[in-house]
Amino acid sequence: MGDYRVLRVGGLVAMIGAVLAVVLNLLHPRTSNPTLEEELDLASSRGIWMLDHFGLLLIGGFFLFSGWAIARSFRTEPSRSWAGVALAFAIAGAAALMLVVAIDGYATNAVADEWAATGGSEASLAAARAVSAIGVALFTAMIALTFGLTPILFGVTILAGAEYSRGLGWLAIFSGVVGLVTATIQYFGGLTNLTLNVLFPISSIGLTIWLFVMGWRLYQRTGTEELMAPVEVAVRS
Repeated sequence: MGDYRVLRVGGLVAMIGAVLAVVLNLLHPRTSNPTLEEELDLASSRGIWMLDHFGLLLIGGFFLFSGWAIARSFRTEPSRSWAGVALAFAIAGAAALMLVVAIDGYATNAVADEWAATGGSEASLAAARAVSAIGVALFTAMIALTFGLTPILFGVTILAGAEYSRGLGWLAIFSGVVGLVTATIQYFGGLTNLTLNVLFPISSIGLTIWLFVMGWRLYQRTGTEELMAPVEVAVRS
């Protein structure tokens, strides 16, 4: 099973990451479904843009560590096998999240500064359109992976075992289904008020609550006999 103390740290990382994700998203400069020019103005005129996105970049690492710890906490079959599948998607989701944040933070800021310095020239606007198109495509894929398939698979993992409350499994599945619906609508229809300001926040809030509670339960379990034994035993729900 490995050192249970590492899993205990994973529980703490999950809780800290969930709280930081809320704070950083609240600090993220935004308007309701902005035009390209409005987004460029936000990126070039708000000094917090780069710092906020760097913090969100670190959240990707928090997500990966906590996902690994949660997956490793499943001791019985078939939940243990399902956890391996969920972890594989969590790795892909964390990579996608970090890539999206890097592009939205650094690349968007760079083209926004160029756009502002040239007085909104057509060349800088064309470059910004290209960066924006790539960003939206990766953002959509990230939603499908990180906020869709990954929580669904962790939800199935929980329901397949007895390690955690079934309510946490259904919460993960609900958040994941909303995330997949969001990604599907956005893939075929582009960014809309429905996906940006209704569906994605619902999925994001659900996943954040789930991650915090899972981190808390993992932290509790690693402080008891449930995960301290080196041999495989059935655990209490």
